[in-house]
Amino acid sequence: MTEENFSKKTKQIFHQTSGTQKLPENLENNVVARLQEENLITKNRKIRPIQYLKYAGAIAASILIFMSGVYYEKMNTPQDFTIDNPNGYLVLLHEDEQFQPSDEEQMFQEYEQWTISTSGKGVNITGNELKSESVFITNETRPPFDKSSLKTTGYFLLEAETLEQAMQIAEEIPHVKYEGIVELKTFMVR
Repeated sequence: MTEENFSKKTKQIFHQTSGTQKLPENLENNVVARLQEENLITKNRKIRPIQYLKYAGAIAASILIFMSGVYYEKMNTPQDFTIDNPNGYLVLLHEDEQFQPSDEEQMFQEYEQWTISTSGKGVNITGNELKSESVFITNETRPPFDKSSLKTTGYFLLEAETLEQAMQIAEEIPHVKYEGIVELKTFMVR
């Protein structure tokens, strides 16, 4: 049988049976009742006003928990800030063989206290310790240089009103106390 003959035959059977066969009137009710007995569907229940309050309370609690998590994360994440170029300074911390911290834990506490007090004076400041490993990239024609004499071990970015204020802040860094070298660089303004 070809496809064309098949579709003609299907149409013919449909037309013959469509008008003659009637479905029982209770069929839908019987099917729904049987599905409910088998727990495949549930009866359409009306939601009482108290249930709306429960749902609203659950949604409100979820939002509150989410927002408290966002707030907690924001409070425990270092805040980025933009440093205005004319007032921006880079403070590099260098160490050589004369650098002698007596107690590392105490030294890090001093850095933390210094950062907090500097920030408390209204100075935007951030920084980080650097790993001792470095990658040097130079031109092939450049002569070799001594990489071991000075190590850059940390940095701070700060925003100060004047170069004098930036110098005063840099002089108070505990790094100087431990015979470290502090280098202050002004941001380039073009």
